[in-house]
Amino acid sequence: MKVISILPFSSVVTGGDFKVDVFADGLHTRIAQQIWKRSQKYKLECWRLERKLKESIMDEKDGIIYRAFPAFRPSLGALDMKLWKAALATFPYSRRIVSATYSLSILKELRRRCQEEEVLIQINDGFSNMALLICLYCRNVPIVFAHVGGAPQTYSAFTTFWRLPFSLIERKAMSYTDKIFAQSPWIYDRLAKIFNNVTLLCPWGVDFDLFKPMDKQRARKILKIPLDANVLLYVGRYDSIKGVDTILDIYKRMGNDTELVLVGGQKNDPLYQQAIESGAIVCEQVSQSELVPYYSAADAYLLPKFYSKGEMADVEEFMSIGITQIEAMACGTPSVGTNLYHLLGSKNEHKQIGLIPSSVEDTVRCIFEVLENPNQYKNCREIAEKYYSWDGIVNQMVGIYDELHEKYYE
Repeated sequence: MKVISILPFSSVVTGGDFKVDVFADGLHTRIAQQIWKRSQKYKLECWRLERKLKESIMDEKDGIIYRAFPAFRPSLGALDMKLWKAALATFPYSRRIVSATYSLSILKELRRRCQEEEVLIQINDGFSNMALLICLYCRNVPIVFAHVGGAPQTYSAFTTFWRLPFSLIERKAMSYTDKIFAQSPWIYDRLAKIFNNVTLLCPWGVDFDLFKPMDKQRARKILKIPLDANVLLYVGRYDSIKGVDTILDIYKRMGNDTELVLVGGQKNDPLYQQAIESGAIVCEQVSQSELVPYYSAADAYLLPKFYSKGEMADVEEFMSIGITQIEAMACGTPSVGTNLYHLLGSKNEHKQIGLIPSSVEDTVRCIFEVLENPNQYKNCREIAEKYYSWDGIVNQMVGIYDELHEKYYE
């Protein structure tokens, strides 16, 4: 059986000259590579969409085939704008239809593969339109849906009437999936009330051999960070969706003995200039191994994201603990984050990895509490490894592949 792992949306690409990297890092490639390291029982392919492509491309590396397919977004000409604004005012789902990415070529190729080979499809996505199309189009083969964030339409359909027709389509599409992976008990409880085939499994993990604590003082010397400072860390893009505006606001309220370290931004990020002007230590993207000193040097990892009710709040509510947070915990660093309630584990363990703030003001309180009680969070790595080690995740995932292979093809 061949497992085709799909990322059904286009990467974020800027600039006029761009060559698609078919091996580009993504959740689907990480999963496939970690499976291949531990089990070569099934052939693996990684597929994704790319709006910059005019025709599909393919390559192979270390036993895994990688493919990228041309994709598009529905075009709105100037003459359509008045109609579009009117439609959006009365029919908010139209934004989702137009902003979504679609690929006819990937559907065509999937249909061909399903007819000619023993195939299992793994979709790594939220409940996007393209993901639902794949479920509807390939309903006669095993489908695994690795939920990576975002609320289903059905979740809000009972309070927002215009979602009801799309909720019916969504429920029909998801009925063709064999397994839906839910990354946390909180998400599992909500998805299980809507769909019948939900399994508690976070589909991403961390390499605990790479991410492990180094001496804090040594890490700070390497990074030239004051040895006696309180060090706060964030890793990722510099934009408000990630809560960087909140982090910069909080930094202004901290004392002179606090250093804020921001890693992973790019010059075209919306808050890049603000980050520079804040006086924080700003570092652009670094390799995975180079992140270890940053995680080890920090006293707390920050991810405070606050949204008012609306589509973004629905998306964020269903976002699990992030990979960078797990990497920080693997290096022994606790978090102050609004998403920590998604930890796979008990409430007692949840209290040992950090604190959940309820507002910007409460975030400051949580940071000081973490700084003043470091011993309370000394088991961060142990707890993270228990639930987010690739060994355990791959064992569960391959076990599910075995089960579906037997069901469909034996």
